[in-house]
Amino acid sequence: MKKKRLKKNGNGNEGKAVGATIGVFALSLLLLYFSSLLIPRRGMPFMSDFTMNVITFQAILSTVNILLVVYLFYIYAKDYFELRAAFTGGLLLFLMAFLLFALTSNPLVHLWFGVHGGMGVTSVIPMVFSSIALFVLAKISTQ
Repeated sequence: MKKKRLKKNGNGNEGKAVGATIGVFALSLLLLYFSSLLIPRRGMPFMSDFTMNVITFQAILSTVNILLVVYLFYIYAKDYFELRAAFTGGLLLFLMAFLLFALTSNPLVHLWFGVHGGMGVTSVIPMVFSSIALFVLAKISTQ
């Protein structure tokens, strides 16, 4: 009896893509750990240790999102320039809006600009960008 060979899909770059994704994820965790050390722990007596841990965790997740969006943007931009497909262009718009969401929801960005506190403009702006991103995704999904 002959064994059936499984056909490979794609161009053999699946391993490279997986490796790059894991590398981006690991790099983002390292970068975020070091960037979380920049969060001032003194001078904010109104924040408990639990609140500081939540802010650190939010900063880690937000930075991971930023790095993954940049990685995905590179992949889809490369595909867009090859294919010129409207769907891929829509995905690029989605990723740009999601990148702005990730940037504006990162507490490190808030601290760098001197904004302290969780309510107000700093909590509304990320929601505007996430709404734009979801609208673009819904639009290209129904076409």
